[in-house]
Amino acid sequence: EIENALSELKNTDGDVYKIASGFMIKSTKETLQKELIEKKKLLNSRVESIEKQEKILEKNALGLKNDIDSVLSREKS
Repeated sequence: EIENALSELKNTDGDVYKIASGFMIKSTKETLQKELIEKKKLLNSRVESIEKQEKILEKNALGLKNDIDSVLSREKS
């Protein structure tokens, strides 16, 4: 969505508007580009953070699975 907005913004020569809380607000092309780029950076950092958390959770889940397997194998013996 942000990529599309940036692409359309590059092709625009006239007035540009952004929507905020249901209102269309006139802005400059440069201001909107800066806002969209910052928003993209923020979203990318959030994605990276979530991916790191996912890897940590997978590692913890694997450790717990191994612990459970070892306890169950000892109980069977």
